[in-house]
This record gives sequence, C-alpha cells and structure tokens, in this order.
Amino acid sequence: MVCVILFFTMIGVIFDEYNGKQNSYTDNDSQVYQLTDTNAIIKRYWEAYSSNRYNIQYEVKSESNATAYEFRNNIQLFQFDNYMMYFNQIYHTIYLEQKSQVDFLLDSLKKMEVELGLNRDDFAKVVVSMVQDIPYTLVLEQQKCSEQWDYEGPCIEGQKFGIFSPVEFLYNLKGDCDTRTLLLYTLLKELSYNPIILNSYQYEHSILALDIHAT
Repeated sequence: MVCVILFFTMIGVIFDEYNGKQNSYTDNDSQVYQLTDTNAIIKRYWEAYSSNRYNIQYEVKSESNATAYEFRNNIQLFQFDNYMMYFNQIYHTIYLEQKSQVDFLLDSLKKMEVELGLNRDDFAKVVVSMVQDIPYTLVLEQQKCSEQWDYEGPCIEGQKFGIFSPVEFLYNLKGDCDTRTLLLYTLLKELSYNPIILNSYQYEHSILALDIHAT
C-alpha cells in the first residue's frame, strides 16, 4: 500500500514508500526506543520536507497500550454497505476513543511549535514528516505475511482490521499506511486542522488530505 499526503488548496503529493528497515532499539538515526515493565520511552529524530531536523521525546504506558489493543479488538461494527463505510466506522470509532489519549504527544508538539516559531503550514508538515519517517511495517488481518510475494520488509499478521490504533502505533512504532493516516488524522484534528482520510480498495492506497498550502 502506498501512502499519499495531499496538501491543498494547491495540491501537492508526497509518497511514503515502503521501507524495509527493521525498527531498532538503538537506531540513533531515527529513534531511541526503551521498553520497561511499565512504559515505552521513545525519542524520535527525523528530517522534515524543509530538510530541517527535529526530535521529540514521549512516553507511552504499557497499560495504555494494552487498553488500546483490547478496545480495538472489541469493536463491533454496525451494518455497512461498502468498503468506504466499513473503514469510516473503524476510523471514527477509534478516533473518538483515543483523541484524548494522545495528549502526551500533542503537548510536546505544541511546545515545539511555539519554541521554533513554526507557522501553520510548516507545523503541519513537521507533524506529517514525523509519522512518515517511521519505518514501514505491513499490518495484516487475515492474510499471511508469507503470502505477500510483492512485498519485502517487516510484517505483522493477525491484527483485527489490519491496523494499529494511534496509541498502539506510538507504543510499538510498527504500522503501514492506514495506521499512519489514522494517527495523523487524530493528531492533526486535535491540533485544529481539517484532515480527511481517503482509501482506495482497488489501488490499496490510504490518502490523507490536509487543509494547508502545497509547496
């Protein structure tokens, strides 16, 4: 699946290509990941589209990750008529549950925005690039990793809806396109942007449209 971010009113397209690199506990180029009995401590390093480098540190409690996992696996969908309605229900249900549970990251991002004097457009691009920079891991529900002949890279199977929720993704740093777009939707929505998620079953695309000017 290819990830696409659309920035508008002028339209810009940025592709997040497959990254076969494994997440590492000591990958100083992109992240430092420390897992304890009670939480995960993550420090992320990344380069935004302006070529400026940024870093941010946050902690996710193991209990919060376990709660998010349980919530996702207990979601019961109402009747849906098509692919779009199916994913809309999933995204909306998870967003409503977790929008107040990512404050630990939102607070750090808002602090970064103020300290660096970022304007609205540049701040959004910093947030998007932070998530896009995380190495790609394919997440499957019913399919098997061994059957993905056209994909080489990290893969996790047996996950309900083939997605990780925002808290889970921030905890394990493993996710593919719809996991990323859902996290970005949640963060940007709570940061007063107006993101839109668009999925294509035919082309296996997950697309995030965002109300900022393209460059």
